[in-house]
Amino acid sequence: MDIPVKTIARRTVVVTAVAGSLTAGAMTIKAAGDWVAASAPVPAPPVSGETISQQLDDEKGRSADLQGRLDAVTTQTADLVKALNAATNKLHTDAIATDKLQKDLVAAQKKLATLKAQMAARQATNAPASGSGGSSAAAVVRQVTVTRQVAAAAKPATTHSTTSASGKAGSGSGGGDDGGNGND
Repeated sequence: MDIPVKTIARRTVVVTAVAGSLTAGAMTIKAAGDWVAASAPVPAPPVSGETISQQLDDEKGRSADLQGRLDAVTTQTADLVKALNAATNKLHTDAIATDKLQKDLVAAQKKLATLKAQMAARQATNAPASGSGGSSAAAVVRQVTVTRQVAAAAKPATTHSTTSASGKAGSGSGGGDDGGNGND
């Protein structure tokens, strides 16, 4: 088989053109890659294991510090809740004591009014007759006795124990303006 020279020359030119085209494409891609690499920022140097270990230790210390602070805040919050509950209970107890004392005061005032009326009635019935000295002395004794009864009836009974400044049951001294002896 004889292949004409023209055909061989044509095929050689086509193969050479294709090879040249592929070589030109590869060189263009290589040039573009080099151009992009040259314009890219410098990469960060790799971090060493020691640096990572140091940063981890620093973060562990920071975490432990924050946990300690959180525990302290939690403890303070629990203490505040206890104090608020104690104050609420004290207010409730004081409100009950106040109601009872108010009722006792009303009862004492009624009793005082009754005793005053009785004293006035006794004074009216035991009025000294025209300057008699003996009945006047007896009237004074009766008046003193009635006055003492009125004073005893007007004094309200204590309904709760004395507390110290901390709010806990105490010996009755301190916390007042009575010199610490508990007397009014």
